[in-house]
Amino acid sequence: MNNISILLWKEWRGNAHLLVLQAAALLLPIALVFVLVLTQSESEAPFLDLLAASLVYGVTFGLFLSQLVFLCLGGMLVGGERMSRTFEFLFNQPVSRSSIAQGKLIFGLGLILVVWILGGLISTLGLQLTDPSTLASPLSGLWFGEVAVVGLLLFSSSWYVSCKTDNPVLAITIGALVATGFTMLVTIGGARLESLFTIGDHNCARLFLLPIVSAVLIAVGVRKFVGRKSP
Repeated sequence: MNNISILLWKEWRGNAHLLVLQAAALLLPIALVFVLVLTQSESEAPFLDLLAASLVYGVTFGLFLSQLVFLCLGGMLVGGERMSRTFEFLFNQPVSRSSIAQGKLIFGLGLILVVWILGGLISTLGLQLTDPSTLASPLSGLWFGEVAVVGLLLFSSSWYVSCKTDNPVLAITIGALVATGFTMLVTIGGARLESLFTIGDHNCARLFLLPIVSAVLIAVGVRKFVGRKSP
């Protein structure tokens, strides 16, 4: 059980329901937008233009929904196993708690990275199918980064809470509140210290500070998980 690949395979199997939910959150909006665009467009509209709009705007909505999946993922990685009591079996195996935490974080953060890569590729494909000037894609530039760091914070907050509680629903709920609170504090603080975080015409306080907050929450959560006496 010391092999991280075995732990990752366990996470893959144990969180299959979240993987299905993530796939639906990312891909179903594309199909929905395509149907809406197809039914509302003129009959002579080029098919590639319709497909491009569906990919770009659908994946935008899909990535937004994915942030909620990241929140659930952070709360379920630890809390879900405590609720199902699988930790009682796992801790009797020759595997350290730090290895378990490492496997869970590699799985969770890896999934987040894969989702954003797929979202970016789908959006890029959509922009390649038509004249990009005809589509106002919010996936470019700062929007991409803003949503990404908030999603990371949602995961990190629910991960931190789940390392302290046995209830995954409570971890998800409190994690959402923690992430909201930190986002508001960083936004307000960034506005007061505008000269430090402004690049061009945009205040980048969230882009700079939220990843730091996320890293701290993840690290503290790991320490709580490793140091906890009971499963």
